[in-house]
Amino acid sequence: MLDLIEQDGGTLITCSPEEHDTMMVAVQAIRFFSNFSLGTFYAREGVDIERSFEFSSPLYRSEINTISRLVAQEASLYVDILLASPERCEAIERLVETYAHLADLLKKGDRAALIAEFEKTRESFQAGAARSLSESNYMLNNLSSFLAAKTVESSCSHPAAPQQIAA
Repeated sequence: MLDLIEQDGGTLITCSPEEHDTMMVAVQAIRFFSNFSLGTFYAREGVDIERSFEFSSPLYRSEINTISRLVAQEASLYVDILLASPERCEAIERLVETYAHLADLLKKGDRAALIAEFEKTRESFQAGAARSLSESNYMLNNLSSFLAAKTVESSCSHPAAPQQIAA
């Protein structure tokens, strides 16, 4: 089975069960909760998602597509992942506290504190910044090319009505 996974391009990772569970909090539970929360917010706000695409950047489209992909699947699977352990629920509570802290700084108009939080976060992500920029640029450039091709294809399949010329 492991050979089959590697033959299909999978990478085998050796780790302890504890490390796996810790990583799954970040990779699954926090990510799913963030996407689900943002999707729920847009739904409650009545945002017309399809219309928003007309105003969007490729990054926004990518994020909304991720949310749409999540909620298009079976809800019980994702809810069970979120509820799988007390550690997941506790991490989600800390995420909500982080959102509340940042929202409080925004409400207070504390520009300096927000910039300080941004800079601390930047430092935490610095080690993978070059890889992340490269990967996200690749993804966004390909999405942009895909969208441009769809636009050209759409305009070619719906030619403008012939103009009538008055004699």
